[in-house]
Amino acid sequence: MYLLCAAEMRECDRRTIETHGVPGPTLMERAGEGIYREIRRRFDRLNRRRIWIVCGRGNNGGDGLVLARLLHDAGYNPRVFVLGPPEKAGADARLQIDPLIARGIPLEPIGGDPPPGFGDLTSEDLLIDAILGTGFRGRLEPELARLIREMNRSRATIVAVDIPSGLSADTGAIEGEAIHARLTVTMGFPKRSFVFWPARGQVGEWVAVDIGIPSEVMEEVAPAAELIAPSEVAASIPFFPGDAHKGVRGRLVIAGGSPGLTGAPALAALAALRAGAGLVRVATPRSLNPILEAKLTEPMTFPMEETEARTLSPKGVRFLRSLASEWDALVLGPGLGRNRGTDRLVRDLYASWEGPLLVDADGLNALAAGPLPASRAGLPARVLTPHPGEMARLTATSIREILADPIGTARSFASRHGVVLVLKGAPTVIAGPRGPALVNTTGNPGLATGGSGDVLSGIIGTLLAQRLEPLSAAMCGVHLHGLAADLLASEGGERVVAPAEVAERLPAAWRTLPRLRGRDVR
Repeated sequence: MYLLCAAEMRECDRRTIETHGVPGPTLMERAGEGIYREIRRRFDRLNRRRIWIVCGRGNNGGDGLVLARLLHDAGYNPRVFVLGPPEKAGADARLQIDPLIARGIPLEPIGGDPPPGFGDLTSEDLLIDAILGTGFRGRLEPELARLIREMNRSRATIVAVDIPSGLSADTGAIEGEAIHARLTVTMGFPKRSFVFWPARGQVGEWVAVDIGIPSEVMEEVAPAAELIAPSEVAASIPFFPGDAHKGVRGRLVIAGGSPGLTGAPALAALAALRAGAGLVRVATPRSLNPILEAKLTEPMTFPMEETEARTLSPKGVRFLRSLASEWDALVLGPGLGRNRGTDRLVRDLYASWEGPLLVDADGLNALAAGPLPASRAGLPARVLTPHPGEMARLTATSIREILADPIGTARSFASRHGVVLVLKGAPTVIAGPRGPALVNTTGNPGLATGGSGDVLSGIIGTLLAQRLEPLSAAMCGVHLHGLAADLLASEGGERVVAPAEVAERLPAAWRTLPRLRGRDVR
């Protein structure tokens, strides 16, 4: 499903009206019908509820006026409040006024102060926010901010039309007061702010209603972001035939470990096994090898030459490169530590490893130490999995700048460097060298703990080893990682999500996907 910014939604409306001949009032009617259907579907005993609709002067208010008419015609008794004189409403919204007047529905003016009886509303009552739409950005005027603050203080169940008033469609930032909705009924497609925090907390549950935007319009507009669909993940994951052997299931090398950080490659190895890898081997500094052998049972190890700091030595590059003929993918970075010689190893392998390669953790910091190395022509796109702090170092910007536009940041970096970028966060954004960014919606705050990124690296590394294209491997890995965390949280709450337990829930996460036969690995 597409995830739109305000400009994209505006262009979709324009093309639908001007190129495909669908009048604006028709789109408004469809919007009102969609909101009406969702309210009827989700809330029972509407005849016993008070329904108050607060309408602005633009198209959002017009949608609210259509909803009022439909509710009235169905036998309900909505009250309609309007901001400002009706004659100052937009052209399409003004067309909805006379039908209401003909039905004897008064349009009650409202300003910054709520009308009498507002404080008597209960959770059984519905308060419909049809004030501002996707064109809003910035801060509300003081009077409108006061009204929205009072609406939020009411005990009524708030339903937002298209987007909670006070939110920008483009980012998760909130610059002032904004409606806190229980339900948001949005037109056509969800908006970016629905999935980015803190705006995500204001939206409540959201549902997109079809208002008839032609598929040709969406192809022409080419939105910059899409939500990951479980069905797409299910269709992409590997399918193993009955005669599969461990070589078919993928052979993964994980290079990392340093003093105090041996748990990171161990977690990545555990996740790789739970994700279905056939063979997993951890390349780690020789002096740390006994620790890894004690931690690991199924995975094997490669004891490697080390620096004086007991990190991986650049002398190991030739050996690791030689593994590409027999091993299908390399994960580079979990617990790697920081050392000038180890940084050289990372940058050399980034440019020369002949198979799929994922770089995480201190591997990313090594890449940030200088210009990103150019990998040899014909090699698979590298997968980089930074959190916002690592991304800031890779781009020589600030975390604040990264979080202000994660979709644009990810797409720009991936396109410029020819990589698949997994910008971890809530939500995680995935971008490839071409095409829209993919935004994930699984996961919960329990993933905000050390070691979660190592588990993710092991999952994606396994899918790379099973010959998924880098973008598909990243998409599936991120979605499954979050899904496993959601399953674990459902058992004990988000406070008790541990990375190793997330890895253990991966088999259950696979089983929740739609029952589609994925790609045959042979």
